[in-house]
Amino acid sequence: MSETKYLEILKKLEIYHKSDNFSEQGVENLLNEFGQFGGILTKYHTSKQYGETPNCVVRVAIYDPEKEQIANIERFFPTIKYSKDYLRASTPAKPMFYATRYKNIIEDAYSPIKTCLVETIDDYTVLVKEEKKVAISLWQVIDDLSLYSIYNWDNALLNNPEMKEIKERHEAFIKNGSDLDKTRSMLEFIATQFSTPNEKDESIYKVTGTIAQSLINKISIKNQIDGIVFPSTKVNGKELNVALIPENAKKKLKCLKVIDCKFRKDGILEVISQNNADDMGNIISDSSTPYKIDLSKYLKLANIKF
Repeated sequence: MSETKYLEILKKLEIYHKSDNFSEQGVENLLNEFGQFGGILTKYHTSKQYGETPNCVVRVAIYDPEKEQIANIERFFPTIKYSKDYLRASTPAKPMFYATRYKNIIEDAYSPIKTCLVETIDDYTVLVKEEKKVAISLWQVIDDLSLYSIYNWDNALLNNPEMKEIKERHEAFIKNGSDLDKTRSMLEFIATQFSTPNEKDESIYKVTGTIAQSLINKISIKNQIDGIVFPSTKVNGKELNVALIPENAKKKLKCLKVIDCKFRKDGILEVISQNNADDMGNIISDSSTPYKIDLSKYLKLANIKF
């Protein structure tokens, strides 16, 4: 297929979410027309050596304390019942477990938590006004994760420690892979769509959510795959986000800690309690001294009102 032809198909995909006749099958048809392209599967391993920093992820759940209390880790897993929207890597029928990678290799140990929060928050002032709370959960990878990687081709070569595994796979791929031009065009198309805030267009992720699920289905025929990994879209790739198949996340992650917090004015998060999770997933209170997390810098980076 000529470059002109596959770029033309990407142009159709770029605007297809606006079509009155949008359908997931329509996206599949355009993908079939685009034809074969490659990519890399990034592996996040368990920590098997003494002293090795484990791979972890952070996931948050914003809730109304007047209507519910988060008493079990099941609350952090998405269900079709409450899945109504297309998100970056998911469809209403195929929700995903979104989280931010926490490897603790950066100077600010709270950075992944802050990134995960700003990826979730649209208007901080509303959360303060409505006295909402947020539960921040930390999960350890207990079985290797295999993730299709969405990234801007040039950014893969930047000296970002969070991109280490992606960079290594990328460099091997460009030496030995096939269909490199098509793959680069498709990856950069998806990465660009991922980086577009949905406040500007609520339907923007119809296409990428469908593409992500199609990729997972096709890759799973021959390879183990647990989801998608992509750079943070609100803080300029400072951390990496993951979108995991919920059933796989339940098998391959272990909840270590749940932090319960209140939203305060001026971008301050007040930590009320730190809790553990037992073997049944029940969240057990753990005595701790209240402290604060300053989100203001990250809220500014993400252009979120506070």
